[in-house]
Amino acid sequence: LQTEQAILGVVDSGRSAAVAVAAEGHVEAAVGELGNDQAQAVRRLCSGGDRVAVMVGPAGSGKSASLAAARHAWEASGIPVRGVAPSAVAAGVLSEQAGIPADTLAKFLADAADRRVKLGRGEVVVCDEASMVSTRDLARLVLLAEASDAKVVLVGDHLQLGSVDAGGLFRLL
Repeated sequence: LQTEQAILGVVDSGRSAAVAVAAEGHVEAAVGELGNDQAQAVRRLCSGGDRVAVMVGPAGSGKSASLAAARHAWEASGIPVRGVAPSAVAAGVLSEQAGIPADTLAKFLADAADRRVKLGRGEVVVCDEASMVSTRDLARLVLLAEASDAKVVLVGDHLQLGSVDAGGLFRLL
């Protein structure tokens, strides 16, 4: 509960962080052929500036296409994007379908703890299948982003199978 409360505090204070805001022209160019809901999601992700953003949708709802468009907008604005996921398969899907270089969340967190990888200021980390990530691991990712002045985008479906460990933070957010 303390972990959840700490992360809720980061999310609340991060609403005014103005982190990873893409240029409006790049956002509009990126949403060109998306549906209305997808375009609205991309605009919110790329223009909102929240430290932690959440994208919820069932399988087949266009999350990957939306993330690909968001990646284009961020990268065109000079904002680096990387991805993480709870499994290597999910990381591979994120890389293939959204064009976001991705690794497992466990490897990323271990590398960050050992200082083999560092988040840059203003960087975006997309965490796909976030409903399957434990509360502790999501908290570690969010706290790492806060310390680095980076942005975390949590993507998933809260109605899907949850984490094997204590979870529910994605659903709460």
